[in-house]
Order: sequence, then structure tokens, then C-alpha cells
Amino acid sequence: MADIFAQMLRDIDQYTKQKAQEAEGIMKDVINKKTGALSDSVEVERIEFANYKVGVNENKLINDERNAGNVNYVKFYFDGNRPHTIRAKNGGVLHWRLNGKDYYAKSVKHPGSKPHNFIQDTLDRMKK
Repeated sequence: MADIFAQMLRDIDQYTKQKAQEAEGIMKDVINKKTGALSDSVEVERIEFANYKVGVNENKLINDERNAGNVNYVKFYFDGNRPHTIRAKNGGVLHWRLNGKDYYAKSVKHPGSKPHNFIQDTLDRMKK
């Protein structure tokens, strides 16, 4: 009887892990892949038995070489933002690479962005 109970517990944990991995794949898919840094920072973390967390690993996002300025921009992606100017710090220059070409500027005008609740999008797709 103990073997059956132990197997049930393993199966429950495995099923929960599979659902978390499914959520991870969907979340990576629903996130805009302008650079790929945000979607690539989505991970599954096991918290405890049959309890997994799916979300953005902020340290991984900040340290991704594709993330110009090494900024945690999850909140801006999730909530959206108004058009604004981005200026280089301390008299320096901004630098980014696009299609293999380097660009430099003292400031750029960001057009803003619409909010994207990628968490709700993930949950909605999982219900289908």
C-alpha cells in the first residue's frame, strides 16, 4: 500500500511539473520577441512538492547581452508606457546593435508601448 501511495505522490508532482513546463512554453510564445531576451528569461522553478513557479528570471533578463542597458523592463512590458525620451547617463552615449549594425546616440525617442498581460494570456491559452 505504501508503494501505491508513493507512486501517486510521484505522479502528482510529475503532472504538476508538466503543467508548469507547458505554461513556460506558452508564456515564451506569447511574449513579443523583439530581441528574445524577455522570452528567454522565462523559467520554471520548483518551490516544493507539486508546487512550481513559472515566470521571468529577472537576473537572467538584466544580464542578457541582448538587453541594452541591462534594465529590468518587465513592468514596462506588462503595464505599457507612454512615449518618452531616453538619454545617455553622465554625458555618454547610448549604443545598440540592430541587424548587425551598431548605432550610437545621446538620446532616443521611445514611442511607448501598449500593456501586455502575458500572464493572463498564458492562463487563457492553457484553458483551451
